[in-house]
Amino acid sequence: MIEAGKKAQIKWHDGNWGFLDCGFSTNARSCGLIIGDEKPKRVRFGEAKDRIIAQVTHSKSPMGLVIEAPLSVCFNKAGNPSGRSLERESANGKRMTRYWHNGLGCAVMVAAMYLVREIWHAAPKIPVRLFE
Repeated sequence: MIEAGKKAQIKWHDGNWGFLDCGFSTNARSCGLIIGDEKPKRVRFGEAKDRIIAQVTHSKSPMGLVIEAPLSVCFNKAGNPSGRSLERESANGKRMTRYWHNGLGCAVMVAAMYLVREIWHAAPKIPVRLFE
């Protein structure tokens, strides 16, 4: 089961967490990955996917998975990509935006979608709670 994580579920209690800074390169170790209490590692996308799948399929308690990639999108009334309110940030008092549909946002969103699809196909017996 895959579900959206809730703020109240952000607790370290059992260390069953994964953190993925998602990359999507053919040859480079473009992903940063931490599972539980392990040290951070630079890995290729395929290795990150395999390690996360192994963790969710062998876990006995719900797993929190933080993915540094857009996991939701927004479109305007005309059906065109639009920014989400959480993408507005302030730098030096100036308002800036980093919308999901600009730059690398779409590429890492595709990578995240493939990862989530693989988790779904693995049919973990525990909830996998996604956080962006």
